[in-house]
Amino acid sequence: MVRGPRGELYMIDHHHLTRALFEIGVKSAYVAVLSDWSRESKRKFWQKMIEKKFTYLIDSNGKAIDPADLPQHIEALQDDPHRSLAYFVREQNGFTKSKKPFSEFA
Repeated sequence: MVRGPRGELYMIDHHHLTRALFEIGVKSAYVAVLSDWSRESKRKFWQKMIEKKFTYLIDSNGKAIDPADLPQHIEALQDDPHRSLAYFVREQNGFTKSKKPFSEFA
């Protein structure tokens, strides 16, 4: 997580696990806060999120989106069929997991 303006937490990883936990009724979980940018303006916050590659502002059709278009709740998280396909290919040893952010989109 990253702490953003007004102290709000922004999820930057483990979205699918969090969605699965939500689906089975888990109401809370421990998280790690990697950066605290709560004193930044919204504009500066999103600049930092992009610079650090903590966000991927592309929809499942490959179209650029605005941060305001991101889901506000884990329940609204949409499946990205391309990323799901990449996961299944990786699981069958089609490629090796990389530490590079969003490498499955490459």
